[in-house]
Amino acid sequence: MASPAPPLMHGLQVGRYRFRPGLWPTVAFLLLLPVLLGLGFWQLDRADQRQAAVDALAEGERAPVVQLDREQPAYDTVRHHRGQATGEPVVDRVFLVDNQVHQGRHGYRVLQPFRLSGSETVLLVDRGWVEAAEARSELPAPEWPSWGVLVEGVIDSGPSVGLRLGEPAEEHARWPRRLQYLDYDYVAGELDRPVVPYLLRLSPEHPAALIQDWSPTVLPPERHRGYALQWFGLGLALVVIWLVVNLKRERDDRA
Repeated sequence: MASPAPPLMHGLQVGRYRFRPGLWPTVAFLLLLPVLLGLGFWQLDRADQRQAAVDALAEGERAPVVQLDREQPAYDTVRHHRGQATGEPVVDRVFLVDNQVHQGRHGYRVLQPFRLSGSETVLLVDRGWVEAAEARSELPAPEWPSWGVLVEGVIDSGPSVGLRLGEPAEEHARWPRRLQYLDYDYVAGELDRPVVPYLLRLSPEHPAALIQDWSPTVLPPERHRGYALQWFGLGLALVVIWLVVNLKRERDDRA
């Protein structure tokens, strides 16, 4: 029969009780408590990030429209702001971001290069989602309205993808160009023109818009704060359990 773990100290007398921490309960306590507290603080940090995203969305709705053919401010200063530009599309150079799902169907995000008026700089315009063909060799090539010289929408960083492994596109790929992920340096090299390091998510009302399934929904910060409270509550419960487990009532030898 295994002997109980030895106490770490002779104990602290509290009335008829003696607090005498055991070795293994204390080891488990010291291992688990930092984890629970760390998860709680991590959720608080996530809440701060979500709050910043919510504030950015609200600020973007209130901010004046950015004329991107006149200036291209840093992304952090215009994130989620409304943008507008005049120019012309580069119709023979279209990028398709792979692995984009809409209502359970596989497809692509169509990124149309748009040369800004009076400049060689190109702005990528996210036209929206288009369904993929059954054969991987068949790539969609949505046409651009011949008279579409004005674009407007919301400034964004680009469609989300998974891990960025390998090159953005297949070697010697044809046009339209299928991308595994969006890389602005790669796009600039393929177009041989400077590219604005963010894109314009085209307004659904624009005649060149495809299926626009993006919505600026952000998980409420309060939910992360609730998760943090749960982790801190578990930490408090662990402290109470550790104290109770190691608090023993002394026998009354005078009885």
